Amino acid sequence: NAEYMGTRFICKVSMSGGDWVFGYGSLIWRPSFPFSKRCEGYIKGFYRKFYQASTDHRGVEAFPGRVATLVPCENDNAIVWGVAYFIPEDKVPEVFDHLDFRERGGYSRLRLDVYGKDEKVLISQALVYVGEANNNNEFWAGPSSIDELAAIISKAEGPSGKNTEYLFNLAKALRDMCVVDDHVFELEAAVRTLVELGGHHTTSTRVVLRDTDRQIGITEQIDVEIEESNTVSS
Repeated sequence: NAEYMGTRFICKVSMSGGDWVFGYGSLIWRPSFPFSKRCEGYIKGFYRKFYQASTDHRGVEAFPGRVATLVPCENDNAIVWGVAYFIPEDKVPEVFDHLDFRERGGYSRLRLDVYGKDEKVLISQALVYVGEANNNNEFWAGPSSIDELAAIISKAEGPSGKNTEYLFNLAKALRDMCVVDDHVFELEAAVRTLVELGGHHTTSTRVVLRDTDRQIGITEQIDVEIEESNTVSS
């Protein structure tokens, strides 16, 4: 479902006095919290799927968007590449409060090992937020076809911006990491087709802390430029 196509690799990391957070969705390209180290790696036993509804970030209650979550599987070869961030000890409480608020839309905390390219444990028991398929997650939307998901994502928009922005930035970030994820890339292609059929579409995103991030006291700003332009005449 996902494979690593690059040659970059960061050796096993051992740091005390803090904690690790692993991101596989928007945390890859918009962490929005202070960290002292960043490592690329993967977790085992999951697929990355756009099966989580979003009414607080990339959609609204009347028209929920779709965002990524992790779906467990029994396939030993199933892996999900992402990014792990080391949070210094003095920042852990405020960052975890921030993440609990940011991921409040049905995500729960799990602890999972993060592996490196050599298939050895890179980080032991990193914190991961997962929208699980259970009664505690009212935002679990469940499996949908690529066409069904694309129809939603191409139109949904919420307080954090367009749903297309979330998908396109994630796909770009995975390519920058030399990671191939069939689900993400097939969905991206389907959404771009719908966008092109709709005519002119341009996204230009400056990734900064949003108002919801500032509410819980994060003062350090992550400021990254992501520019993407897709202009098509119907």
